[in-house]
This record gives sequence, structure tokens and C-alpha cells, in this order.
Amino acid sequence: MFFSGTATTTSQLEWTMTELMRHPECMKKLQDEINSVSTHNSNVTEKEVEKMDYLHCVIKEGLRLHPSGPLLTRLSTEDVQLKGYDIAAGTQVIINACALQRNPSIWGHDAEEYRPERHFGLNLDFNGTDSKFVPFGARRRLCPGIGFSLVLSKLTLANLVKRFTWRLKVGPEGDDKPDLVEASGIDVCRKFPLIVFPSLVHA
Repeated sequence: MFFSGTATTTSQLEWTMTELMRHPECMKKLQDEINSVSTHNSNVTEKEVEKMDYLHCVIKEGLRLHPSGPLLTRLSTEDVQLKGYDIAAGTQVIINACALQRNPSIWGHDAEEYRPERHFGLNLDFNGTDSKFVPFGARRRLCPGIGFSLVLSKLTLANLVKRFTWRLKVGPEGDDKPDLVEASGIDVCRKFPLIVFPSLVHA
């Protein structure tokens, strides 16, 4: 319960911020949308967040490339045959959700690239009924905390982007983009913490 309620959401936000720092054009587009919808000086509200289409796409793309739980376990309830393999009832099956969500035959030649715009017009959501996109699992094993996680992620990211401008410390080799090195574990988080420097945005 603690892992599902905390580690997955923080990992998701860290990966999303990582990708936004690697793609400043996406960060700028997100900032413009947030500022156009939330025009006051207070925090972004939940009602305002629901009007932010690009923010939703940013969250979706982060989940597509960096699902917190990339391996889904299922128990076969009946004998089935899949691509020539016989799978007996009661067999524990491990599904690589990360491979599904980066499959070029599904997502195109740029499946490995971070491109939030790809989700505009796609009728894919988090309800687990389509095997192309299962960051929260599927069917009866669908994560019950989807609603809470999405609201928390959207509100947190929207307020971080609205309140601050972010910059990276340029490395010794002049690299100004954060790495994508993953740690090993039950959830796939960054191997090294994302270190960015905020500057307060003045109205």
C-alpha cells in the first residue's frame, strides 16, 4: 500500500520532470497552457487542471515511457495457446508493459522518443482495456488508485511549472540534459536523483 500510494507517484513526477527538462520546447508549451488557463496568482486548482489538455498528454507520455511498475504479473485462468506456445491454467505470466508501450509497430518509428503530442486524438486511456497502454495494469488487477494518482500528479506538476522556472546545472562536459539511467528494483525510478534549480516566477 505504501509503495503503490507514494513511490509510484513520486517516481512518475520525477521522470516527467526529467523529460520536460530534456525537451524545453515541451516545457514551454506546458507553461503557456497553464498560464493561459490559470490566470490568477493563486495555486492551480483541480477544476483548472481538467481544462489542460496538453498537461494530460505530458502525464500520459511520461507514463508510457516510464511506467512505475513495468512488469505486470497475471495468473492464467484457463488453458490458452499464444503464438504457438501452450500456457496451462494456473501459470503465472509476466507481462512487459514497458515493451508494449515502446513497441514501434504500435507507436510508430519514434516510439522511444518523448512526444506528448502523440496522445492528441488517441482514444487510449488508463482503464486497462487496451493492451497498448497499461501503466496502471488492466482488467480485474487494475490499480484502484488511478483517480487519486492522476489528480495529485497533475496538480503538483501544474503548480511546479506555474510557480517556478527550472534550470539544470551544466555538467563538466557541457551536457545540460539530465540522464535517463534507471535503477533496478520493483519500481523503475531514476538511478541518480534529478537535481534542478528553481527560480520564482513573478506575476
